[in-house]
Parts: sequence; structure tokens; C-alpha cells
Amino acid sequence: MPTLEPAADLDSNVWYQLSELAVDDNDGDFKSMLQPTAPGGDLRVGAANKQSYWQSQKIGNKPGRYQLRCSDTTVKKQLSVCYRPEVINEKLRTRPCLMPIEDSEMQQWDISLWDSDTYRLTNVKNGTKWNLDCIPNGPVILSSDLEGEQPRQHWLMSSVGQVNNEMYSTVYTAPPKSTGESTATAGTTGSDSTAATATSDSSSDPSNNSSESNDSGSGSSGLSTGAVAGISVGVTLGVVALALAAFFFWRRNKRKYQVAGTGSPDSPGKPDSSPMAVSPNPAYSSVYSAEKNNASPAAEMMHEQRPVELSTGQHQRHELP
Repeated sequence: MPTLEPAADLDSNVWYQLSELAVDDNDGDFKSMLQPTAPGGDLRVGAANKQSYWQSQKIGNKPGRYQLRCSDTTVKKQLSVCYRPEVINEKLRTRPCLMPIEDSEMQQWDISLWDSDTYRLTNVKNGTKWNLDCIPNGPVILSSDLEGEQPRQHWLMSSVGQVNNEMYSTVYTAPPKSTGESTATAGTTGSDSTAATATSDSSSDPSNNSSESNDSGSGSSGLSTGAVAGISVGVTLGVVALALAAFFFWRRNKRKYQVAGTGSPDSPGKPDSSPMAVSPNPAYSSVYSAEKNNASPAAEMMHEQRPVELSTGQHQRHELP
């Protein structure tokens, strides 16, 4: 495989129309363009009757390395590599495709110059043995340049306009191996603009980064502001819970003493002010009425009468006067 000069001067703020030397040339407008057959599907070189244009976003420090985005799928997807095991011909199974944007070498491309007018596109994940190729009236594939000249690996680029959209300025780079963070480099899409790099944790939003940096600056021995706030809230909730529990038991005891007719537990020794219960029946002494007393007056024995003992066999009856 020949060593080619990297195409380091592609402008990230320019939309490019891509075609292939076997079906087009640089004389006038392109008759064909690289376009997706369906969102997320395979690619083909079809008639230039659509608006399928490509942005080449520089990535990393290696000259000529880019992420490629299509105007049909905006920044939601990037040019990647897919394997189609259902294809009968084994040499045609590895194909370029549009996949959801991610930090992966499958979505990184090395673009180099065959000559002053044509370009070679090589996928970083598959290595230098596999380049972007196309089949007449068929799909775009990845194939080796070791089998002959491979004229269908010579791609043409023509600028059609400026991007001028900040959402296309985001670049995803590989995270450091020692951390679980992902790095995103953002900047304007102009060729002379300065990019600003921001690092964020994949499991948190950007607002947490400022608080984490402030906590690390204050020293690792002290508690963070979030920890202190959490402890304060916990203590406050505990006090409120104890107060509510005490009030609940006090109310329950108060009701129990009121039902029993005794004083409340908070006022010992104080007589109960509730009225005394009165039975509806008359007192025991009132069951004997005056009428019953007058009907049978009591008789008292005379003191002069003395008991007389009767002799044997004699029966004598004495009436009281």
C-alpha cells in the first residue's frame, strides 16, 4: 500500500459533495454524490438529485484524521463501519454506514491524497488495508488496494457551502485510560477558530463539575458542601419526626384518661370536673312507702305480762290485750 500525504487542509466549516472518479470528474458540477440509501443504512454513489453533503470534522492531533457527518442525519450520526453477514459475497460484507455518534475508531477516517484532485478514505478501526470503495450501480464497500489499481477508491470532493452551525463543532475523543470520563472538544466551525475543551463525567451533568472542582480545592480532609447540607437536612428531619411522635402519644394518652373519667396525665391531683353519674332508680331506703307502714302498725308487748309455763297435757291460750 503506497504511503500518501494526509489531507490536512479540509475545512470543518464547509459542506462537501463527494463523488467517485469512475463516474465523475472535476470538469464542472458533479453528476453523482455519495448518499445514504436510508437513514442508518448503507451508502451508494447515486444521482446528484439530493442534498446529501458531508462535513469533515478534524479530530485528534494526527493530520488528516476526521469524523464525517452527513447533512441528512445532522450530528445524530456519523460515518461508521457495519458488517453484513447476510451478504453472500464475503468481500462485500464490510460496508460504510451511518451510525449514532460515539467515541469509537469505527467512526474515525484517515483522508489522504492520491494526487492533487482525488482522495483516499481509510477507516481507522479496520486499518490501512481497507479503503472506501464503490461498486457500479451497487453499494459502497470497504476493500483492499492490494488487488490492482482500484480506480474506484479515488474520491472527489467539491465544496458547496459553509456549515455555520455550532452544533457541528463538537468533537468526541477517546477518554483517558485512568479515568471514566469522556472528553468533548467544542468550538466554532470556522477554520481559524480556537477550540475550547471541556471534560465532563459520563454519569453526571455539567453543573456537577463546578461543585466537584470547588470541593477538591478546599482539601480532601473536609466535608463537601453537599455532605454538610445532607447532614443538616437529616438532623432537622429527625427532630421533626421525634416532635410529631411525642405529640401523637400525648394526644392518645389524653383521650384515654378522659374516657376513663380521671384527670389528664399532665394535671395530677386535680379533681375531675366532669358531672357525677346519677342512677335513675330511687335510693334503697325509699322502697318502703308510708302506706305500707300505716296498714300494719307495730304492737308492743306489755311489760306486766310474764311468760307462764303450762303444765303437762294442758293447753291454754292467752291473748294479748
